[in-house]
Amino acid sequence: MQKQGTTELFSSLHKAFMMYLKRFADKNNTFSAPIKLKIAHTFRVVREIRTIAEHGNNGLIHPDIAKCTALLHDIGRFQQYASFGTYDDRTSIDHAALGTVIIDQFNLLSQHPEAQQNLIRTAIIHHNHAIVPENLQPDEHTLAHMLRDADKLDIWKLTINQDMNKPVDNRISPENLERLRTFRKIPYAEVETKADARMFRISWVFDVHFPQTIQTILSRGYIKQMFSKLPRTKQLQEVQETIENVLQYRLKEQSLQSNNGPFQSALGSGLSD
Repeated sequence: MQKQGTTELFSSLHKAFMMYLKRFADKNNTFSAPIKLKIAHTFRVVREIRTIAEHGNNGLIHPDIAKCTALLHDIGRFQQYASFGTYDDRTSIDHAALGTVIIDQFNLLSQHPEAQQNLIRTAIIHHNHAIVPENLQPDEHTLAHMLRDADKLDIWKLTINQDMNKPVDNRISPENLERLRTFRKIPYAEVETKADARMFRISWVFDVHFPQTIQTILSRGYIKQMFSKLPRTKQLQEVQETIENVLQYRLKEQSLQSNNGPFQSALGSGLSD
C-alpha cells in the first residue's frame, strides 16, 4: 500500500478501537482495573512499535501500519477477561486467536486493503506463540517480530516495576538455570517458582530481532534490573555479564553493517556450546 493515507487509517482504527472498548465499561462509563491495565499496555506497545519501525525495518513496514497492529494485538484480552475472569490463556482461550475473530466480527480492519488486513492478522495470531513460522512472507515475518519485540519491551517494564519491592527468590530450578546459562529460551511449561518466572522473562532476550529493541533493553537497564531479583551467585553474575556484553557486541556489529533489518538471532547461534 502507498504510504499516503496510513495516518488516517490509524486514526480511524483508533476511533473504532475506543468504540469497541465501551462494551466493557460499567454503567458509569468506567473500566475495571484489569481492563484498564490492558488498555494502558496496548497504548504503550503502540509507542514501542512505532519507535522500532521508525528506526529501520528495510522499508517493509510503514510505522502507522505497525501501530495499527499493536493497537489490535491484545483486543482479544477484553472479551477473554469478560468471559473467563482471567488473562491466563492456559485456563481460558488463546487471546490472539480470539482477537482475530473479534477483528473480523466487528470489521475493525474494513478500511484497510485486503493484503494489509492479512498482514496485520498474521502478526497478531503469532504474537503470543513460542516461535514465528519461518515460512511467512518477508513483510509478515518482519511485522510479527516487530510486534513481539514491542510487546516484550512493555512486559519487561511492567514486571520489573511489579517486582521492585518484592524479595529475591532463591528457588531456582537447575534445569532452567542451565537453559539460561546456555542462552536458550525457557519454556513457560517449565516455570515452577518465582525465580523461574523471572528467568523465563530474561530468556525472552534470546528472541529479540531488532537493533532498536536491543538498544532499548540496554539503555533502560532491563537485564540488570531483572537479575537483581535473582540470587547473587557467581554463576548468575557471569550469565548476566555475558548477556549484556553479547547484546552490546551485536548492537555494534549491526551498526557497522549499516543494515537495519531484523536480527535473526540477537545472541548468535553458537553461544549455547
